[in-house]
Amino acid sequence: DVRTGAALPDFAGTQIPIFSRLATICDVFDAATTHRCYSAAKPPVQALFEMRAYCRGFFDPVVERAFYEVIPPFPIGQMVTLSNGLEGVVVDFNPQHPIRPKVRPLRTQGGEEFADPALEEIDLSIFTDIMVTHSGGKDVRPFIEIQVKSPCAMAMA
Repeated sequence: DVRTGAALPDFAGTQIPIFSRLATICDVFDAATTHRCYSAAKPPVQALFEMRAYCRGFFDPVVERAFYEVIPPFPIGQMVTLSNGLEGVVVDFNPQHPIRPKVRPLRTQGGEEFADPALEEIDLSIFTDIMVTHSGGKDVRPFIEIQVKSPCAMAMA
């Protein structure tokens, strides 16, 4: 307490205001995905992986589950390379399968541009033999494994 100099009690769980719990997870994600003078920006898929792997139990489980359901590991507009060699852009997010977005291929395996990319779309939730391997030029395969389920969702299952 500023007036008396006495220590304030520690808060935990629902004693912490909901907006503070929301701001905490959003701030961690923003810090990880934003370029700083001391750290390069990480792709969202890597930031989400690290948050799940290294921050386990740090966030409110309900807020964490909701966050992972609405924040895509591969945002719309993100350039990606698929395991079949096609390069494309993410055009839709699938909350039931976050690591399996819809992708509009732009270039073939040989680097040739598609004549009309708007006619092509690959829904990775249907084509399960294909996956995103690179995002923004970075190999993201190491960060995909844990994206299937968050720790809080596994604990609640």
